[in-house]
Amino acid sequence: MSYICCPKPATILPSYPACGRPQLTYRVMGGTEPNLNEYPWLAMLLYRNRSAFNADWKLVPSCGGSLINNRYVLTAAHCVTDEVLQIQRIRLGEHTTSQNPDCMSWGAQRICAPPHLDIDVESVTAHDDYDPGKYTSHNDIALVRLQVPVRYTLAYYPICVLGYRSSLSKSKLRVAGWGKTGMFDAGSKVLQHAALKIRKPKVCSEKYAHLGFQPRSQICAGGLDNKGTCGGDSGSPLMGTSRRSYEEFTFLAGITSYGGACGTIGWPIVFTRTAGSC
Repeated sequence: MSYICCPKPATILPSYPACGRPQLTYRVMGGTEPNLNEYPWLAMLLYRNRSAFNADWKLVPSCGGSLINNRYVLTAAHCVTDEVLQIQRIRLGEHTTSQNPDCMSWGAQRICAPPHLDIDVESVTAHDDYDPGKYTSHNDIALVRLQVPVRYTLAYYPICVLGYRSSLSKSKLRVAGWGKTGMFDAGSKVLQHAALKIRKPKVCSEKYAHLGFQPRSQICAGGLDNKGTCGGDSGSPLMGTSRRSYEEFTFLAGITSYGGACGTIGWPIVFTRTAGSC
């Protein structure tokens, strides 16, 4: 396949400009649908339902993740430790699940992205201190290793993972995924994104006192409006922006872990902090 090559297996995280570069995209103004390949690191996790007895089983999406180098995707630990859903593949370059390739209209032109890319999973590694038997969701982070490395293109490109804690108070924070668009809706067929604001740790500490919110390893964001994550968005990235010289790049600030009722005002979202975890 032309989108996969065989470079040396990645063992380190790339640094800017080899990650997090903003893509040149055709803009569609308004709405909550991002542009084609706007988030080339965004991964869709595909699962086999172990409880399905039909031999003609189909892979189903249930979580998101982030490509962090040419061999690994970072996601939530609870996305890879489920007893019923067994992760099988990672999909990159997806936008609308009912189309392949994905296309958008730009004036009189119809612009199409490259076809999405499905890669089998070789192995998964959850954080050593993650305990799926507890409901605290501490250390909710995991690595998914791909069977073959990815060749970077405008459609498949890693996000930056910072080796230090960056202040998020002034950063533009965004989330993106294919989760539910409402509490009683099915998962979205079209990629959605939203802007979030950072919240003070005490907000999540009070709202989720029974879960033991930890400011050192978790981030509290959102809950000020009806924008946020919902079922199916677990593992998806909380993205921040930073600058180097005159260029802006995107970094992985956190991983969607849990929250209150979907997009409910007053209930923020808890993300696993990524700086210091990788």
